[in-house]
Amino acid sequence: MRFIVFSLILFASVVFSGATNAGLIEYTVVLDSSDLFIESFDLVEDPPGVFDADSEIVYVSTDLPPFSADFSSDKELTLRIEAPPGQYFQITPPADLIDSGPELFFEVSTLAEGPLETGAMTNLVFENLVGMMPILTGEFQNLDFGDGDFSMEISGVVTEPFNFTAMVATFDVPAGFNAVQVNNENLFAVIIAQAEAVGAAEPPADPGLWVAIVPEPGSLTLLVLGGLACARRHR
Repeated sequence: MRFIVFSLILFASVVFSGATNAGLIEYTVVLDSSDLFIESFDLVEDPPGVFDADSEIVYVSTDLPPFSADFSSDKELTLRIEAPPGQYFQITPPADLIDSGPELFFEVSTLAEGPLETGAMTNLVFENLVGMMPILTGEFQNLDFGDGDFSMEISGVVTEPFNFTAMVATFDVPAGFNAVQVNNENLFAVIIAQAEAVGAAEPPADPGLWVAIVPEPGSLTLLVLGGLACARRHR
């Protein structure tokens, strides 16, 4: 079976400001275009005729909205990750790269210490999903060692291509996490995706950006038509 590591990480030095209902915190992040995705590909032949390969994609965004909340009373949090309007997330696992540990992470944190306690991810939805939804698990981690830090993590296996416009995860907040107005000066989002091949008989090809944010087909057509119109004006 072929497996791909796909990691999405949200880090923060934590205050969140999003919509807040009684007992429920809602936070939405609209991520940028594929220009912020960087891919590296390493291929090693050792011994002769035996190939190891590693593809890693990293995305970083620091332009996130503020986040503030009163976790002493609000014990459910919904995190929404969106592509920009007219675009979608495209995941195309490379067929000739085999991964050893599938992960998809959402994390808001500045601390490396392990969690004091955790709360479960109770729901996960991919909006406008095309393809097979991967099996995912997640948790909310209480990292409050006096600074109000916490994290949200989601992990799952990616075996088949799929597209979506938004991912919505709901978490239970642990009873002991009661931070109010935590600090968000260093809030940023990270996506990490990794695929590996070990001991391949043929050198795997570089798959390029197999995780990306791309225009929807209709939007792409409009962009092309707009470009043609501009070109005609300048003739």
